[in-house]
Amino acid sequence: MGQDELNDVWHHQILSDTGSEVSCDDRNSYKEDLGDPREQDRTKSIENHLHLKRRFYLFQLNKEIFIGEHMNNYTKLHADLANMDDVIKDEDNTFILLSSLSDDDYETFVLALSVVSNT
Repeated sequence: MGQDELNDVWHHQILSDTGSEVSCDDRNSYKEDLGDPREQDRTKSIENHLHLKRRFYLFQLNKEIFIGEHMNNYTKLHADLANMDDVIKDEDNTFILLSSLSDDDYETFVLALSVVSNT
């Protein structure tokens, strides 16, 4: 995702969170316009939310950890987003989790799933 696309996502998030149009083009000039500490906290919250979403959608298995820890990390990211009232469809959750697996792990999962479904 390029910088322009990230700015569009950020801009969309501001619109959905505030319900109003943002008068500036990017995050930095928007932050400079903030004088009220509550607005600064809101901006930080939005940035944290976007950071969590990015981590969630780009989540990948680290070969140095066990699959159980990978699942715990995934569950924590999902719970953190849910705590921010971010609803992710079950189908998207499944896709993101399966996409986080390496090619070999994915193939093993599909093979195991097909064996179970044929019994």
